[in-house]
Amino acid sequence: MDLQKIETKLAAARTKLILDKPFLGALVLRLPMVAADPGWCPTTATDARRFYYNPEYIDSLSLSQTQFMLAHEALHCALSHFARRQHRLKHRWDLACDYAINPLLMEDGLTPPPNALFIPQYLGMTAEEIYPLLDDNDETETLDQHMYDQDNQSGGGQQGSKARQDRQSDQQQGHRPEDGEGESDGNEAGGDRPLDEQDEEGRGEGGQPLEQQGEGGESEGEDENQEQEGQGAPAPDPLSIEERETLEVQWQQRLAGAAQQAKQAGKLGGSMARLVEHLLQPQLPWRMLLARYLTAMARDDFS
Repeated sequence: MDLQKIETKLAAARTKLILDKPFLGALVLRLPMVAADPGWCPTTATDARRFYYNPEYIDSLSLSQTQFMLAHEALHCALSHFARRQHRLKHRWDLACDYAINPLLMEDGLTPPPNALFIPQYLGMTAEEIYPLLDDNDETETLDQHMYDQDNQSGGGQQGSKARQDRQSDQQQGHRPEDGEGESDGNEAGGDRPLDEQDEEGRGEGGQPLEQQGEGGESEGEDENQEQEGQGAPAPDPLSIEERETLEVQWQQRLAGAAQQAKQAGKLGGSMARLVEHLLQPQLPWRMLLARYLTAMARDDFS
């Protein structure tokens, strides 16, 4: 597959968002786009720092559907979904976040890809309001991967963390597959080369993983080489508490700036405008404040 063609398609979708929907376009610009290893990223993903994508999946989408996925991941970040989960179950929270975002994007005129979660009644509701309406045992899968925190429920999107743990375990133990075992994985990860050499390719200066090095640093060229070789970026580590707090402030500032630009252009309205205003200038009655406090203090999972 021609990765350059996929990157051009993503750039075109991002540019169209900037021109047609400046609010979403300004947010999407804040997420560097990184080709991911299909082993953990079957569609798209975000860790609140980058937009990860499976090239084959992007190739299967139309331009308008590609715009939808870019905006979808950007809104996860801008709405600070990575910092608002608190005690809630991850899988159920992930579902609530997708149910909150997708109706907004569809109302804004974007075309969702197949299997996107959508319930019209959730339009204009926050993830906190949707969460209690979902079943604890709902096994519906989100379309994308939310990689910003640890999983706490079986079946709730563990593919990324499990793949990362398996890879680290294999590298530490010097594991070699038996005859006929994992041949396709070996080809994707670097063929017959020793694992220690493959591990060196996945690390930058100082032995740090590439995804942990700063944006725009010297590791960027190595990322591009890795993507050109068809390996893709490994699953990112979850955010630390400090990273989560820092990113929450940064994304709130980005949200405010994007909203101001869009309002000046006269291209921010409807449920999206109401949600942004609610997040930036919350005006809550005391009953809602009390309910949120009690929800935060009382766990609803007694398993």
